[in-house]
Amino acid sequence: MKILLFISALFLSCLSAIAQETVWRDVPVNELNGVDINDLQGRMRESMAYANRYGFGAGVPTFENGEKNGQIVYGTILIPKRYVEFKDIPQSELGNVDLNNFQERVRQSMTWAGNHGYAAGIPTFHHANHGSGMVCGTMLFKAGSVTFRDVKESNMEKINQNEAGTAGWVRSVARYAGQMGWVGAFPTFHQATYSDKGQVYGVVFFKK
Repeated sequence: MKILLFISALFLSCLSAIAQETVWRDVPVNELNGVDINDLQGRMRESMAYANRYGFGAGVPTFENGEKNGQIVYGTILIPKRYVEFKDIPQSELGNVDLNNFQERVRQSMTWAGNHGYAAGIPTFHHANHGSGMVCGTMLFKAGSVTFRDVKESNMEKINQNEAGTAGWVRSVARYAGQMGWVGAFPTFHQATYSDKGQVYGVVFFKK
């Protein structure tokens, strides 16, 4: 019995040590509750749940997919607890955002985070009504935990800006981050056009 307890404690200690840095992990689909490859909100929810099980604060899909050792795997960025804080934000404070609009849900979370002293906000895509109106689960990134940059359209893979292009937009950002030596990134889904830069996309890069 003592040996089993020691092994369990050692395993948890190893998980805790691993979870101290932001990492990319190819997660087998069966560890993400078999979520469908095209269920974007479901993949966000399952990535967050997976991160929690393994001692991380948040999990964010890259929407990269592949096969590894005969299994379908989904690219996932896992972020330490010290960088994030969870909050149920009233839907009314998010502009009564359409809960089925992935891009707008992220935009409103990013805007709310910036207005309340956080570096970024990414939805968990869990929603609930406990009797006082709908609330939206959101992971808020603490100051200094991410780096924000406007990335030129010319530096990115071609992006479909419509809701249907959401997964491709996230993949493009993740690939750009890898090319630049970052462990991962996520779009704010904000964009702008400047006279000197042309079209740019807002991106948050995760601190290691």
